[in-house]
Amino acid sequence: MKIFDWLFAPRHRLEVDVFGISDKGLVRPDNQDCMFLDSRQRLFCVADGIGGGEGGAQASFMICKAIALASKRKSCFASLINRTAEAIHQANTEIRAYALKNSLRQMGTTLAAMFINHDRPFEGVICHVGDSRIYRVRSGAFELLTHDHTIAGEIGRRSSLKAYSDEISRRAGGLSHVLTRAVGIEANVTPDWRKVDLRKRDRYLICSDGIYDMIPGEAIQQTLSKDASAKEIAEELSRLAIKAGACDNYTAIVLKIGGIK
Repeated sequence: MKIFDWLFAPRHRLEVDVFGISDKGLVRPDNQDCMFLDSRQRLFCVADGIGGGEGGAQASFMICKAIALASKRKSCFASLINRTAEAIHQANTEIRAYALKNSLRQMGTTLAAMFINHDRPFEGVICHVGDSRIYRVRSGAFELLTHDHTIAGEIGRRSSLKAYSDEISRRAGGLSHVLTRAVGIEANVTPDWRKVDLRKRDRYLICSDGIYDMIPGEAIQQTLSKDASAKEIAEELSRLAIKAGACDNYTAIVLKIGGIK
């Protein structure tokens, strides 16, 4: 089990309690998930490798390493975002080259990342490719901030019958994890980027499908809403995933947003 734990107050003294946990689960022989947490740059990401065995684990490691290198230099927030975008595209090329060299088919990885602005600490940006997710609990409301890049997800979003889009996605459940986008699969990768506002007492969860496939949404919401530390919440999510069978690797990064002292 890989565990990372920080409680930190960055330059503008925004209090953020963050904890990350990743495990191979109870069925898979190895862990193809990877995560990266940078308290200095306030950057957090989860990657879920695809392609099986060495290929999946290597792909998720490569995207996290690329983002880690992009965050090493101190800079303004806009530069960090631009460097990260370039790093994602570079990692896409490198993963494809690695797969070709080692005769690995369908080697790739998902990505879900969150950035907190240095200069405006209640502003953030999220980025995602594939079906790793970012959730938020705010004032009791539970919201999925990303959308899955899967066949089922695309069917639901493109449906002209908006009222029935969730039902359409559910009925396409057999295609729920057939990805339409991932880092390393195509010659070009197109992440989705979105600005988000952060508020005091917000809770965020960045996770792989090994969390939300095993734990019902209601249970995720209840756990995120608990009066507990980020570490306690992440460990409770881990226990729930294991109790449900943990048939996949799982990774969860939990963030609790505080205030500015």
